[in-house]
Amino acid sequence: MITHYENKLFEMQTLGQYGSLLENLIDSDEFSKLEDDEQRYINNLLRHYKDDIKVPQDFYIRYSKLKINLI
Repeated sequence: MITHYENKLFEMQTLGQYGSLLENLIDSDEFSKLEDDEQRYINNLLRHYKDDIKVPQDFYIRYSKLKINLI
C-alpha cells in the first residue's frame, strides 16, 4: 500500500505541469516578495523536480518496491 502512494507521489512530482508551475512562480513578481528561506525552498523544489524527471518511472516503481521489501 505504501509503495502505491509513494509511486503516485513520484508521478505527480514529475508532471510537466508541476515544473511549469514552479518556473512560473520563480519568474513572478510575487516570488521576489517572499522571504529568503521561502525562495530557497521553492528553488530547491525546482532543483529536485529537475533531478526527478531524469529517473524513469518504471525504475522508480521497482526501486520503491525493493526498498519496502528491505525494511
